[in-house]
Amino acid sequence: MQIINPTIAPSPINHRLLFKEDFISIYHNVPDAWIYADWTGFQTTHTIKAGAELLLKAFEETQVYKLINDNTHLTGMRANTIEWIAMDLAPRLQKAGLQYVGWIYKTNSFAEASIDNVLGLSQTEIIVIVFDNVNMAEKWLRSVR
Repeated sequence: MQIINPTIAPSPINHRLLFKEDFISIYHNVPDAWIYADWTGFQTTHTIKAGAELLLKAFEETQVYKLINDNTHLTGMRANTIEWIAMDLAPRLQKAGLQYVGWIYKTNSFAEASIDNVLGLSQTEIIVIVFDNVNMAEKWLRSVR
């Protein structure tokens, strides 16, 4: 097990790197027991679906139930995955144990509208709170049990 401080994760908390691709880095925050997913660069339907499958593996491997989904390092998106995320991925993540998501995005970004659409379509019991910075998301996740 390799414990590292991610260079692009804003928090100095130690994380264990689970998966790293050009478009996503997924860490297990060991002390706080959550997954930190940092989506990076330009996203396509392919990268979103591939990253989502890695997220599912992360939850299966770690058995945690919290996620920080960080979209602040996105540079663009050309994908038609809103319905797929809400109707396919979200139920599978819930089945894998996910209960709480702190979703971080830049205000007034393309991600903001997409996230609102996903949340409007989702039929799961996953609690999602959106934030504009990682520190607030971490504080909230530490408060939920």
